[in-house]
Amino acid sequence: SKVLKIRLGLEKNTNSSKTKMHMSYYFGSLHELVVFPFWKPDNTAQTILTCFVAIILVILLQTIKIYRQKCLGLPDFDFSQTDTSVSAILLDKNHLLSSFLLFLQHFLSYTLMLAAMLYNLWLILSICFGFMLSHWVSPFMFRTRSTDERLLVDEEENVTQENLEE
Repeated sequence: SKVLKIRLGLEKNTNSSKTKMHMSYYFGSLHELVVFPFWKPDNTAQTILTCFVAIILVILLQTIKIYRQKCLGLPDFDFSQTDTSVSAILLDKNHLLSSFLLFLQHFLSYTLMLAAMLYNLWLILSICFGFMLSHWVSPFMFRTRSTDERLLVDEEENVTQENLEE
């Protein structure tokens, strides 16, 4: 129908042969391709599943980002200050792992960006919820010993403060 084609941005412009894209948010089922040819939700249940997949992808993206920062924490190499060879740095297993994870991180980022460009508000809200959820749990992801010690010190200070107030 013409209404569905306009809503999905498929209505041809009468002045040219270019296809018009919808550029405003909309609620409802997707009924369109989401990033990959095999990912095309056609009903409400599949749209809801797509939203959950988007949340999981965001959490995976943030997990990779936090893992690279906290666990791999690679220093910036200053070649003028070190005797380490370039090949030793490039073939370092942590550097190789970080490079591969950076590839995955950016691939997921661009995939989520393309999904957001569908302007489906349910999908965009799911992506934002995924970022909020992963930020909320991030203090507990890949905790290091210093983080645990800092939390214990903070807890002891709170107990001491409570005892002083009594």
